[in-house]
Amino acid sequence: MRAKPVQPASNERAGPAGRSWGRSTAALRRWLSGMGSPPWVRAPFLLFTFPTLLLAIATSVGILAIASASSPAFLSAAGNRAFQDGMAPFCPYTATAQITSYIPLVGRVALGSGSQRIAATDASVQHAITGIANLDPVVHTILGGPLSASKTGAPSAFHQVRLVERDGALDHVQKLQSAEGSGVWITDTSAATMKVKAGDSIKLDSGAGHATVRVAGVYRDVGTGPLPQFWCSLGVAINGYPNSNIPPPRLVLADRDLFLQLGTALRDSGDQFIWEYPLHTQGLTLHDAGDTAARLFGIQQALETTGPQFFGSVTLASVSSPQLPGVVRLANETVDALRGSVQAISLAGSIVALLVLGAAGIYWVDRRRSEVAVLSAKGAGSAAIMVKVVLEALPVAIVAAGLGWYAAIAMVRAVGPTRLLDPSVPGQALRQVVWTGAIGLLLMAATAAASARRLTELGPVRGAQTLSRAPWEAAVLLLAAASLYEILTRGTAPIESGTGGPAKVDVLLLLFPILFVAGLAGLASRGLRRLLPRLRSAGSRWPPAMYLTSRRLAGASRTALALVTASALAIGILAYAGFLTASAKATARAKAEVFLGSDVAVTLVRDQPIPAGLQATKVESVDGIIYYPDQVPVKALIVNPRTLPAGAFWDGSFGASSLPSLLRKLEGPPGDTAPILAVGPLKPEGGLALGAGTQAPVRIVASLKAFPGESPNEPLIVLSQDAASRFGLTGPVQLWARGDPAAITRTIRHSGLDTLSVATIDSVQATSDFRAVSWALGFLQALGIMTGAIALGGVLLYLEARQRAREISYALSRRMGLTRRAHAVSVTLELGGMLLIAWLLGVFLAGVAARILYLKLDPLPDFPPPALYRVPLPLIGLIALALLVVAAVGAWRVQRAADRARVAEVMRLAA
Repeated sequence: MRAKPVQPASNERAGPAGRSWGRSTAALRRWLSGMGSPPWVRAPFLLFTFPTLLLAIATSVGILAIASASSPAFLSAAGNRAFQDGMAPFCPYTATAQITSYIPLVGRVALGSGSQRIAATDASVQHAITGIANLDPVVHTILGGPLSASKTGAPSAFHQVRLVERDGALDHVQKLQSAEGSGVWITDTSAATMKVKAGDSIKLDSGAGHATVRVAGVYRDVGTGPLPQFWCSLGVAINGYPNSNIPPPRLVLADRDLFLQLGTALRDSGDQFIWEYPLHTQGLTLHDAGDTAARLFGIQQALETTGPQFFGSVTLASVSSPQLPGVVRLANETVDALRGSVQAISLAGSIVALLVLGAAGIYWVDRRRSEVAVLSAKGAGSAAIMVKVVLEALPVAIVAAGLGWYAAIAMVRAVGPTRLLDPSVPGQALRQVVWTGAIGLLLMAATAAASARRLTELGPVRGAQTLSRAPWEAAVLLLAAASLYEILTRGTAPIESGTGGPAKVDVLLLLFPILFVAGLAGLASRGLRRLLPRLRSAGSRWPPAMYLTSRRLAGASRTALALVTASALAIGILAYAGFLTASAKATARAKAEVFLGSDVAVTLVRDQPIPAGLQATKVESVDGIIYYPDQVPVKALIVNPRTLPAGAFWDGSFGASSLPSLLRKLEGPPGDTAPILAVGPLKPEGGLALGAGTQAPVRIVASLKAFPGESPNEPLIVLSQDAASRFGLTGPVQLWARGDPAAITRTIRHSGLDTLSVATIDSVQATSDFRAVSWALGFLQALGIMTGAIALGGVLLYLEARQRAREISYALSRRMGLTRRAHAVSVTLELGGMLLIAWLLGVFLAGVAARILYLKLDPLPDFPPPALYRVPLPLIGLIALALLVVAAVGAWRVQRAADRARVAEVMRLAA
């Protein structure tokens, strides 16, 4: 009985979508072949007949554009974010131009009366500030001297107030009482002290004069709570000087005319006139802020040349030292610290994309070998092939580069340090995209021309075989070794913190893993070429799907192994970024928590109960105790061993035992020698010199690498409260709490604890050192994702190059009884096997590189603990899942194309 031959599926049997695409492609090819124009004119349309090659080229050019354009965009965003963060702690009214002049309102001087002097100084200030951009409208303030105030008709009382006129003052206070008509506004504190309400009158006395004025309203004293931003420049006038026990005069608000009227009656000898120009920060970039900062230094000179001079008791107008130039300088230093690493990362991504484009040129020739042979027979040389490749790829490259440029700008705005970019960034990024895209097209055309020459030459191209066998991996590994040698032996650390400047990430710290992974992955691929042929004999008795997989992997071409190397490099870059990011975040958090002791550290005025609902403990710290026989000052931390584990931060790398087991050693039987824990090089047996000849013998029961509450460059000893009480050792009380810092802060505020200070882990981590490192690693991780997309383009090229042979093999195998399902499984296993090898190589080599260098990624090496090493298991799992999806989708596409193939046409084209 004869078996019915199995016919390969055709476009007519592939369903509506398959038939539609097949008819469209065939129609396009017939139209192109029927055009009367030469092939160079038809070239821009031909690439659309090879959709997989088109997609691979578009992906590579797009990623190349993203890598090129993201560098200037990211640096701009980082600079703008650093500037915004730098300005946040400062008062906006004093950060730029705060001009002050003391002008008497009574008496005459050589320059005229007070009103004349005010007008002359105001004109001088306006002239000095003219032309300085990015400043909001001026805010005028007049600050009078201390006055004695009392209710009219009541005995004089010693209640001090101060007259203040400030533009918009009444719009930035909480009004409690109001009476119609003019008058002054007093605080609720003053109203309660003088027993005054809105509508009453008060008497003001300066000692040189007095005046009576109506109270138009009462407002809540702004000094009784956190100072609103509007009043931040008057902090000393409202709250007094720090550490002063004398309460400052309460503010009495008046409008300008009333202030001048009252000041004249009170015979003020010199009121303080203030002109403030707040910085307009909305949409302000670092570049524009730098222009403004540079102009601020000219204000004083302009005041000296145009303003009134010194006469009598009149003071020349002067400008305060602005904080803006310092913030701009530090933000520019942050950009400079990031520039080398960001540009190196961008260059690495561009090189990977260029390599894939070069491979695309080889695939172009492999897919068009019949056409290349015809062109060569007609006399077309390498230059003509290059022109044809450029013309075919140019439309796709232009669209892909444009989309990549737009995606880079959008990506930085969406996930970068800030959405704000300099207006010049898009144009600068576009110029980089144009010239890198041109290089990519020329490289693709050159590799296509070289591949075409090898195809059409009768003999081997001279030196081509030798070049293909050249161990390029050795050169890459030599560069990696040189980079590692520089990192490990030179005097400067890969993470450098200048004097007051942000941490700078060394370029070699980012280039070494790329070279390391590329070189070793290449060597591993060469080794696989020797091992994979053994699968032919090993898989001879396997099921059909696995048999086909073993045969294809055993006969894997140099191109397939190059795909393994490229994929391993892409995976390695992403994994390395994940290793360092996880380690850097853990290190930053550990350093912050060791410095504070926990998530939140609250310094208490006195010993108070822990509020309910907090996971907290109380500790005491004493500095400067001499430990003998070492004779070195140490910090003593007094803890409660039963509550410390609940409230203190702990990491397993700090010691060989868990925190509870270590603390149990502090609760030994009472005796003359107290057990202690120690951090630092201290002798096991010693004592504490407590002063007045008192000594406390102690014994170190465990030496640790780090401990919560440790200070940099100072040994730490930890002892229990019982031991400290025996020695009479006490110190300031701190409350350490674990959990969400915001929730803990609210609980402490509502509990009524009497505190001196509250510090959170977020405030410690928000420093320029941690910020620069985290941004550089974030950019490296984004590059890893992009190179992963490039690896996807490599998979597409690999499938495209093998597709014709697969279709013939599939058609013949179907006639011999191979099922469709077995073929699909074999393709999945083939792709999955190569990507699995790439995943193992990339993750393992990235982990090794990170393990070698993670100790160098420490922006604050003097702060304990040392850098921590962390494995990003979620990221590694996501990479594996993504590769499985790529293998499944690639196998589906191969199977779909094989089902739709016309075997006769395929064999004709392959001939």
